Amino acid sequence: GRPLSVDSTRLAPDIGRPLLDRDLAHRDVFDLIEETTGHRLGSAEVTVHAVTAEPDTARLLEIPAGAALFAIDRLTCLADGRPVDAESLRVRADRFALQALVHRGPIAPPT
Repeated sequence: GRPLSVDSTRLAPDIGRPLLDRDLAHRDVFDLIEETTGHRLGSAEVTVHAVTAEPDTARLLEIPAGAALFAIDRLTCLADGRPVDAESLRVRADRFALQALVHRGPIAPPT
C-alpha cells in the first residue's frame, strides 16, 4: 500500500512511439519492445549505487527528503547491440535489499 520506487524510462523515439498505444499498465515493457520491433533484447548494463532523496522524489515515495535510496540505472540493448531503453529507478532503501549469487570460475590465463 506504500510506494516502493520512482521509475523514469527513456526510449528511442522509433521504439517508444508505438508503445504509447499499448497496455503499458499491465504488460512488461520489455515484452512490448520485442513485439513492436520484432527483435530480441540482448543485454543490459546495470549500475546500483546509493543516493539521497531529493524533495520531489521523497514526496512521491512518502519519505523524508535526504533519506537513503538505492539508485538503479539500466541501459538495455537489442541483441544487435543497439541501445533502446535507458531506465533510472530510485528505490526506498528501507524496503529493498540487493542479493547476488556469485560463482567463482576458473582463472583466465594472462594475455
